[in-house]
Amino acid sequence: MNIVFEEKPKYVLYSYIYRNDDCLRYVKSKHCKSFILDSGAFTFMNIGKKVDFKEYAEQYAKYVEENNITNYIELDLYNIIGIKETEELRKILINITGRKPIPVFHKRCGKEYFHKLINEFEYIAIGGIAAKHIKRSEYKYFDYFINEAHKKNVKIHGLGLTSQEAIKRYKFDSVDSTSWISGRFGFVYYYKNGSIKQYKKKNSRLKSTTEANRFGMNQWVKFQKYVDLKL
Repeated sequence: MNIVFEEKPKYVLYSYIYRNDDCLRYVKSKHCKSFILDSGAFTFMNIGKKVDFKEYAEQYAKYVEENNITNYIELDLYNIIGIKETEELRKILINITGRKPIPVFHKRCGKEYFHKLINEFEYIAIGGIAAKHIKRSEYKYFDYFINEAHKKNVKIHGLGLTSQEAIKRYKFDSVDSTSWISGRFGFVYYYKNGSIKQYKKKNSRLKSTTEANRFGMNQWVKFQKYVDLKL
């Protein structure tokens, strides 16, 4: 998807699946302060496509190595192939790139596994938010995980965290969301006074999904800048 950034995002997460030269050029430009590369493995959970994960991990790792990417997320396949097999793929990534990925913690792995991760890695992610494996009523436990990670000087990322209240309330080092791609749902976002609102005109249709997404992206970048300044 080719979206024009009138507002230049300082922080970017993009997926290996949708990689292109434009994305790579942007994240390496002066406009981007930092970025994270996602493996795209979450997509497999939605499309049910059969994939040789070992081969995919090798190709992904080579891309990371060739482009000298520092922050990249492991193949988050815990819910598909289990912990042990996911860890084997993680070893492939480390062996090829020579650097550790950002592992993804899921609540099904248990608190002990979380502590294992923060003792071994400098940057971790909390998964299961977008898929609602972590319910809104359980967001209160973010404080515990964030505090425990920060005690070890470990950064923590909220994968798919869209809630503005949660973004402002919890001290994640980074979060990501695809909510800006709102055109497919027939509405747009707009930024005002530190908040993002939805707008949808009754009994009307968007003329262009692409234009709605472009507008949405620029509005979310305004929110990003607000959060960066205020929090």
